[in-house]
Amino acid sequence: MMQLRRCLSLLALAALPAAVAHAAEAMQQYVQLQDGSVLHGEVVSMDAEQLVLRTSYADSLAVPRDQIKAILLEDPRGATAAPPTAPAPAQEAARPAMQGSGELEVALIGDVPRSSARYRSPADRERMVELNTLHLKIYVDGELLSETEDDSIEKEFADRGWTFLRNQHQFPPVTLTLPAGPHRVLVVLGNELDRMEQGEKQSQLLSAELEVPEVLVRPDEKSRLVISGDGSRFKYGKYKLELLSRR
Repeated sequence: MMQLRRCLSLLALAALPAAVAHAAEAMQQYVQLQDGSVLHGEVVSMDAEQLVLRTSYADSLAVPRDQIKAILLEDPRGATAAPPTAPAPAQEAARPAMQGSGELEVALIGDVPRSSARYRSPADRERMVELNTLHLKIYVDGELLSETEDDSIEKEFADRGWTFLRNQHQFPPVTLTLPAGPHRVLVVLGNELDRMEQGEKQSQLLSAELEVPEVLVRPDEKSRLVISGDGSRFKYGKYKLELLSRR
């Protein structure tokens, strides 16, 4: 079984047999893109044109086949696709129990997140505005504790029969009160363009997530995560979040 996992984890998408792809649908997997970035989720379907991935922030995320390098059962950055196991009793005893609560501040700095959608028919404008809504979601230990949205249109213009809607928003820091102790934090920055129907068009879409496996919140103190984007254009699979500091 371990030998099979290693073989599958090194298998490039271009050579992935249909039977293996079908069997992998129920597994949590890592989709490695051509630019080196990695998406984590469950493969829902795959054909010659695209792969559909279910992630923690999107029920249906369509990824063009030509942007995919490989489907992996292990994270190429070193983490495994399997959920983390509970610590052994000896490890639990080594960590002193904490009482009370503290604060966690998540600050997104640097880039001003932005995305854009486009449409031809004026009847599609309302839907494009909805899909182009930027959001910042913060999950702690698997539970969504904060969601901030912005649906304002920073710029609207027409070009060659298309109308473009651009949205950008600087999200303020988010402060959460949490029980003292270690926590797993997932930050998701994105919009709803992943839900676009077949045949709809978009010029840019944004979807990025960053997981910090262990953040220690101390009683009556404020812990801080400082996160930034990588400054690239927000085309699919190219925008990344990175952790600048944790204190």
